[in-house]
Amino acid sequence: MDAYVYQAVLWCADCTDEIKKDLAKAAGKSVDEMDDEMGDETTYDSDDYPKGPYDDGGGESDSPQHCDGCHKFLENPLTQEGMAYAQDAFIEALNADKDPDTTPSIAEWGPFYDLVDPIGRLTVAVEGSDADPFSVNFTVHGGNARHWAEANGAIAGGTWETAERNEHNFVYDSGNRYPGCYDKWREEGYDLDLSEAPSDDPLEDFRGLSEKELQEAFQRHKAIGLDTDTEMQNKIRKDLRDDGETGIEDAPNPKLFEGRVLAARLVRLAKKLMTIDTKI
Repeated sequence: MDAYVYQAVLWCADCTDEIKKDLAKAAGKSVDEMDDEMGDETTYDSDDYPKGPYDDGGGESDSPQHCDGCHKFLENPLTQEGMAYAQDAFIEALNADKDPDTTPSIAEWGPFYDLVDPIGRLTVAVEGSDADPFSVNFTVHGGNARHWAEANGAIAGGTWETAERNEHNFVYDSGNRYPGCYDKWREEGYDLDLSEAPSDDPLEDFRGLSEKELQEAFQRHKAIGLDTDTEMQNKIRKDLRDDGETGIEDAPNPKLFEGRVLAARLVRLAKKLMTIDTKI
């Protein structure tokens, strides 16, 4: 983007045009007449009349440059020190929950300079799922969480969601847990809060149990709101068998079980009637 110098600061093309119009008007001349009169830029001082245009927003600098009038970002290249400054300002603005759509260091510097929103910048809180003993829920609060989520992607192959359409400080997701998953996610760079997280082994509560103990474990999970219907129980049983557990069969068919119970009751009733008939 072209930039101009006037009175020791940089200006965009539009603001420079307005400056020239004001100077020409004060001199009772047109802008073209003023340009012709000033002539070669080496013959006058930039304190008196704008100089330029200069490519690349005025050239390499130690900081991003903006027009002194309208504050338009001039898209200038940066020195190594300038990149470090921009990156620090970018992270500081994100952490301070600045509006990502209107804060220059986020909305303009970030994409232009490819500034990095580190995967470990925010903490991911991990909690057990109330619906699925094989899943965990992830939440991230504050610090422009939506920007962080868009920059780094989902933690376990899902999709980060927001509670409100314009919410930028809260995202949530869920994913399957498995032995070693927390270590794997940490190796990928995520900062995890596991204070409310279940074990990374979803079968931990069901290992080494007899059939009676297994049923009791399912009942305990139901008591705290976890979904352990017949289909889920069979999934757990299959995973236990695949993991080397022995003596684990599929859960009995509820309808078949109810039929057996009814048949047993009818047999007992018949025997009772026969006893009564014999006495008569």
